[in-house]
Amino acid sequence: MKAKIFKVLSLIGLLLWIIPVSLSGQSNQRLEKIAGRKLAAWTNPVTEWHNPEKIRIDSFRVAGEKGIIDLWFPVPFSYNAIREENLAFFRRSISESLGSKFKDYRINIQTNGFAAEDLIPNYYREALQADSTRFPRLSGDRPVLMRRVDATNPTKGLNDRYIALWHSHGYYFDMTLDRWEWQRAKIFGTVEDISVMGHVLPYLTRMLENSGATVFLPRERDTQVNEIIVDNDRSTGDSEFVIPDSVERQVIGGGFLITDTLFTGDNPFKKGTSLRIKGGRADYIADFPEKGNYAVYVSYPFMRDNCKAVLYTVSHSGGSTDFIVDQTVGGGTWIYLGTFQFNAGKDASVGAVSASPAAEGYMALDAMRFGGGTGNVARRPSEDIISNQRSVNENAMAAIQRTVSDTIRHTWKLSGKPRYMEGSRYYLQYAGMPDTLVYSLNRNKNDYNDDYQSRGEWVNYLMGTAESDGGTTDIKGLGLPIDLSLAFHTDAGVTPDDSIIGTLGIYSTAAGEGKFPDGSSRMASRDLTDIIQTQIVDDISLLFNPEWTRRGLWDRSYSEARKPNVPAMLLELLSHQNQGDQRYGLDPRFRFHVSRAVYK
Repeated sequence: MKAKIFKVLSLIGLLLWIIPVSLSGQSNQRLEKIAGRKLAAWTNPVTEWHNPEKIRIDSFRVAGEKGIIDLWFPVPFSYNAIREENLAFFRRSISESLGSKFKDYRINIQTNGFAAEDLIPNYYREALQADSTRFPRLSGDRPVLMRRVDATNPTKGLNDRYIALWHSHGYYFDMTLDRWEWQRAKIFGTVEDISVMGHVLPYLTRMLENSGATVFLPRERDTQVNEIIVDNDRSTGDSEFVIPDSVERQVIGGGFLITDTLFTGDNPFKKGTSLRIKGGRADYIADFPEKGNYAVYVSYPFMRDNCKAVLYTVSHSGGSTDFIVDQTVGGGTWIYLGTFQFNAGKDASVGAVSASPAAEGYMALDAMRFGGGTGNVARRPSEDIISNQRSVNENAMAAIQRTVSDTIRHTWKLSGKPRYMEGSRYYLQYAGMPDTLVYSLNRNKNDYNDDYQSRGEWVNYLMGTAESDGGTTDIKGLGLPIDLSLAFHTDAGVTPDDSIIGTLGIYSTAAGEGKFPDGSSRMASRDLTDIIQTQIVDDISLLFNPEWTRRGLWDRSYSEARKPNVPAMLLELLSHQNQGDQRYGLDPRFRFHVSRAVYK
């Protein structure tokens, strides 16, 4: 009897629970029909939101018992620059369209998997609380790789900030065509592979460095075609590496060695030897073929007991300049000190670099480099491509073989270009980066893909978070605390008149479940992209063209935006294919002010 009573009471309780839920569901359905009719006539009131199409509501849901209306908008809604004031205006227009019946409802707006409020950068927030997950997770003392001793170093600004920066593409080897060529079309008197260089090298990089930042580039920065190497193994011309006989030295296996041609897998920083000394001094005396400006790069092997402060004194035609370099980070590659003018010939008083320890520990010594030089990475099609082409030729009556000699086809070829014109894939090999982790991700079968994919992997190797196809490796990178990366490009696209294509910003939140390895949110990349794009468009509109187009803020899985394990932006400044854009892009005044906008 008790069991029957219990079953009856349980059934009654279940019905009492189900009936309100059912009624609530029916009520919500009725409310949604009402809301749907109201919203059918709604139009977007924010005139500056137009990317890339008319804004419309994708779907919505009414939770009457909670007083909430959730609205979902298509992904293109997220392409717009969201601010507190325009979002409030936007939400108010929806509330007014819904009418008095829903006047007390909270309206939630979502797009691309985010609440609309999440798309507002911390920098532009006033009433809205800052999102602390976007702040970097700083831990311990940050190494100061290099600082100029006799300069007025900024104490704020970008002081001791590390930025990875690069400009578009570069001359590369096309495996299928068996030749070196530009990656982009030659148009309006230039090519993107080098035109963006006109922003990055003379303007943006210098602005950032003058504000205290240390800037790394995966392409050669020096346009000087001469190159002088001074090294303990061998040097160019009559250049000389000098250590007093009284100084005890240790020879370290592994170091830079001058090599006229680098082939697949060659690492010039593993072909030679290097030294280390405790106390004393080393002099790098260069023999310059002609007077000019030369970038100066130092290198040293990484050892755990390296000196944290090594004094490098650069003697040049304008005097001498001192730098302190922390040799506990950044080993096994080229570290840029600065660019100086040197006279032709060999003169230790105005054409040399001396190195001496300024703290406890061993001073590590490897090659010193002056000037950018010419490309020395030789390429040819992979064996698979050669085999496939031979098969095609045999089946097609060897049409190509009749016009091109086999003595030329499929042989090793140098670019014949100054190194600064080449793509990052080739400079990174010359700079000692590991091939399968950084610049040869496609097994030497596709230099085009390797070139753009190498840049993000290079950022991670600078930090010490290199990855392979199988995930994070235990290979130690350079230990540098990179703060952000910026890929500076121009885009394609044309208009039928003289109107502007404009400026596009691309970031990525897809990798790592939306987080960087340090746990911070990848939405920091959205913040970075929005802030830079905003400053660029504002400055161009004020100084050059008030009708300059602000394109979208794309959350896309582009390699240069996705791969870096720091906040990253891929900037498409303008369309180099469109006459309306490129007439500005070729103007040095425009290049200066755009670079200044990015710097700001």
